[in-house]
Amino acid sequence: MLRAEDLAEAVKTGVITAEQAVALDGIAAARHKARVFAVGREERFRLLGGFNDFFIAVGVLLLGIALGSWPIVGLVAMWGLAEYLTGKLKLVAPSILIVVILAISAAITVGQFDLGASAAFAAALAVVAAHYWRFRLPFSLFLLAWTGVGLVLSLLSAIATGPLRVAEADLGSITSIAALLLGIGVFAWALSFDVSDPERLTRRADCGFWLHLIAAPLIVHSLAGPLMSHPLWPGMRVGVAEVTGPAVAVVVLLVFALSAIALIVDRRALLVAGLGYLGSAMAYTLSKVAGSEPSYYVVPVLVFLGVLIIVLGVGWRHIRSALMSALSGENWKRHFPPYVLSE
Repeated sequence: MLRAEDLAEAVKTGVITAEQAVALDGIAAARHKARVFAVGREERFRLLGGFNDFFIAVGVLLLGIALGSWPIVGLVAMWGLAEYLTGKLKLVAPSILIVVILAISAAITVGQFDLGASAAFAAALAVVAAHYWRFRLPFSLFLLAWTGVGLVLSLLSAIATGPLRVAEADLGSITSIAALLLGIGVFAWALSFDVSDPERLTRRADCGFWLHLIAAPLIVHSLAGPLMSHPLWPGMRVGVAEVTGPAVAVVVLLVFALSAIALIVDRRALLVAGLGYLGSAMAYTLSKVAGSEPSYYVVPVLVFLGVLIIVLGVGWRHIRSALMSALSGENWKRHFPPYVLSE
């Protein structure tokens, strides 16, 4: 398969003209678009180009662990590796480990001065932002959003419990609202990448994918968390409300609404993030009907969720095509991946 650098080299050496290179690139893009229609390759998730990527990633991980006691040295070493492994060789898995280690090293370095969680998040955010600016690694946006959310929530918590003297019971509600707004913001950011590349042909599709992985749990947890605890793990309470029939019904409706959104934007992350709450709601409902402990229904709920995920995975394109065809309007649909199976 010809890559952009192959075409550039062919033009440079006089094998083909620049106009022919543009034409060949257009043919390749059209063929790739046809495969997107035919196969339904909605979400790219490339981590390894070969076993050598994994081999090098293991080396990066071991080096990062070894330098954990000297975070400043780790920062310098990892940035040097990034220049070669990310900037020159374009290795994905090693690059992901490198930026994770960079963020951790920055947070540990600042943490040594006992400046608080906000300062640690800020340091990690700065390093990750610099990494993305330098290398444009899509995964860096995942860490950029994660550290940004952590920084905002830690600052909010510090201000609420400090100068504002907010009661501990109210802090959870404030945090949930803030997390929801941040999740919506990250979701909008992810959509900006998606709508600019509806056929998912460029790096922007990868950027959107990683941002959706952050947005989904923020939105789902913020909306569903305050409504119910986890009946399968009684000690793990989410929010302060007791589990009630109406709360379970709202959670189920919420999961279905998020599923529809996931199908429309063609991103499974929202659906996956809501399955845990759906399983908890199911276990609670079954336990109330049978008058027994929710933990008795772990296996049946897992079986149901497993079958549901498989069915959705196999029939995703058909379900999405039916939903998109049923919705009115055509102009807005052009901003999202193709859905007509006959194309």
